[in-house]
Amino acid sequence: MRLYGIAGMVLAVGVAGGGVHAEKLREVEGRYVYYLPRNVARDRGEQIALERAMINAVADEFGTLLSDHTRVDKRVSETGEGSDYWSLATAAVRGEWVETIGQPEFTCGMEGDDIVITCRVRGRARPVANNKADMTLKVLRNDAMTEDNTFADGDRILMRFASAVDGYLTVFLEDDNGMVYRMLPFYSERAGSKEVEGGREYLFFSSMAGDAEQYRMTASRPVERNILYAIFSPNEYVKPIDSRSSADTGLRELTAETFHRWLESRRAADPAMQVAVRPLTVTSGE
Repeated sequence: MRLYGIAGMVLAVGVAGGGVHAEKLREVEGRYVYYLPRNVARDRGEQIALERAMINAVADEFGTLLSDHTRVDKRVSETGEGSDYWSLATAAVRGEWVETIGQPEFTCGMEGDDIVITCRVRGRARPVANNKADMTLKVLRNDAMTEDNTFADGDRILMRFASAVDGYLTVFLEDDNGMVYRMLPFYSERAGSKEVEGGREYLFFSSMAGDAEQYRMTASRPVERNILYAIFSPNEYVKPIDSRSSADTGLRELTAETFHRWLESRRAADPAMQVAVRPLTVTSGE
């Protein structure tokens, strides 16, 4: 995967404070079996299985608010109709995914006429703090106004974000080659994080006027998997040490090991910090 920057700007950042307490991370493991509908591509099905395996792992460790409702997943008919209660799950679990350990494992088989995708994933998670502010994040493809996590080579990636309170935001993208790329703050910024106003909706990476960065997703293999991390806190924090990319991407980068070590230390120090994790798939069209 390569994420290419198109333009850049410098933004100012303010200051905020707050007391924090450490929260120990727990190692978790999840599994999910997904029956692939006829109208869903296999790469999209693998992303769905991964997301739900993560939810299962966190729910098994910390429990849920909606009890059995988070586990109901009726098979979808050939026309794509059916019931799926997983839209409730991410708001129902009492914990949150912090980082992935190793690579998720996928197997694909047949059960009668159905294609079945099984995903196993290991990671670290922690219980949800009660004092966290409401926030929303949607990853968009090209000019679409609906959320999407499947991209083709050359597609633009955009992001809608809103929080109920003022705070600070950083965004990173991890590829499947052990590297992490900083998307926000932008390449030329020295600020530790991007200041955002509560109650305001932002559309990041969208301008063609040169006053904000844009990014395109690329793939050199038929299917590549990436993970977007949007990190928000009402307390000011600083980004990790990164460096100019060795490739001509217009981005700053760091190793996944360094990134997760930084993220773990920040989250342990700030229970109000939230991390929205979005698995993404990029296809080359080959």
